Amino acid sequence: MPLITPNEVIGSIQVSKPYLITTIADPGYLTSASDIFLMVGCKFAYTPILSTTVEVIITANTANDTVGSGSISQIYYGTGIPPNKNSNLTGITGFPAGTIFRTGNGGTLIEHLTCQAIVPVTIGITYWFDLGSKALTSGNNTYSNVYMVIKEF
Repeated sequence: MPLITPNEVIGSIQVSKPYLITTIADPGYLTSASDIFLMVGCKFAYTPILSTTVEVIITANTANDTVGSGSISQIYYGTGIPPNKNSNLTGITGFPAGTIFRTGNGGTLIEHLTCQAIVPVTIGITYWFDLGSKALTSGNNTYSNVYMVIKEF
């Protein structure tokens, strides 16, 4: 059967890849400082089944309790036991490193954040994913309404 229009397709094959969307329990109030990244404590784990690359997207609301400050957030991942809230920074930085999210909030102002990373993985190995967080200048950060999406390529 000939094509009638330039964009017409007679048939197609669509292969769906595994993905997972989850809500993370609100980590709440984090003790932070401007020069130290601490883990948010999302405790999210995923085991890839088809691909050696996954895309990680984390969305959340964040605030800092000091007027004029803000928060810096970045995706980290690793294997083994996931980090607890306020634990020292651990894991590998998600790629690209430019996914650091900075908010200029302060006081009680809540801002939305989205962090994204492309992560190389091994099929069958369980990985944890989390956010590293620190204050922009001073104060303590809070996170709420945390959602995570993992999609295999």
